[in-house]
Amino acid sequence: DRAWVKEAYAAAYRPGGDGGYEAEFRIRRADTGEERWVLARGRVRLDAAGGLVSATGILLDTTARRHAERALSESEERYHLAIASFQGAVYETDLR
Repeated sequence: DRAWVKEAYAAAYRPGGDGGYEAEFRIRRADTGEERWVLARGRVRLDAAGGLVSATGILLDTTARRHAERALSESEERYHLAIASFQGAVYETDLR
């Protein structure tokens, strides 16, 4: 992920742009080696000469959301496979 993330940051510093950046990417923790997903979002402000005036941003850990999205997708796929292979019939009865 490193190459395209570096490009997203570099684009924010180019004159003429809006200075915004957003990238969701994987990192590997140095202490445990664990892979995590993070979302980086921010904005840089440049002066007329292209020098950095200010930079603000956030870094959010999105690993749990990524895992939940993957689990939901897998569950939906299993459901659709079950429905597609169902050979029976479904009856609806009104017992009023």
